Amino acid sequence: MFPGYKGITRYDKVEINIPNGYTGNYINVPDQPQLRSDQTQDVAIQAIETFTQFDQALSDKGAVMPTVAQLIATMLILYIEGEQSVFNVPLTQLHRCVAVDGTGAIVPHVRDLQVFDNVEVSWDKCQLFNPANLGWNTGGAGTFSFMLGVHYIKLPPGTMAKVNAIKQANYCNLPSAAALAQMGRLQ
Repeated sequence: MFPGYKGITRYDKVEINIPNGYTGNYINVPDQPQLRSDQTQDVAIQAIETFTQFDQALSDKGAVMPTVAQLIATMLILYIEGEQSVFNVPLTQLHRCVAVDGTGAIVPHVRDLQVFDNVEVSWDKCQLFNPANLGWNTGGAGTFSFMLGVHYIKLPPGTMAKVNAIKQANYCNLPSAAALAQMGRLQ
């Protein structure tokens, strides 16, 4: 569907700081006004990736990057187009850098960039989630930051509404559940 993902048009990083001693299971992603649609622009998110301490020594603001264990334990909850559409995406699914940790073990990664269908994200409602009882339990590790690399395109305001209307118009040709049952395709 237009506009297709072909390569980086725009790229920005989102930093989510985990304070020292933080024991909560959820932490909010800071709002990203440059990455959300408003009356002046439509922002279509095309891909998201993440990093560990073996990919980048420090965050863009100088904080320590997450360990492999912290990456494995964390999930991303995304609010897309006003609803919780994508949730509990393991950060390992967004990690595509091939790296080796201090013990010589390969850091979990995927081969391909996690792409999205040109979605509009409500960043002020997104969160990171760690299901462990003590959250990230930074303890002696101190403050650290997760980084999300966001690939996106900027479009004139109202463009995504038109693209979504075209998508919905194509979906309306799907038969109803009753029609599928009559055709013997639904049990």
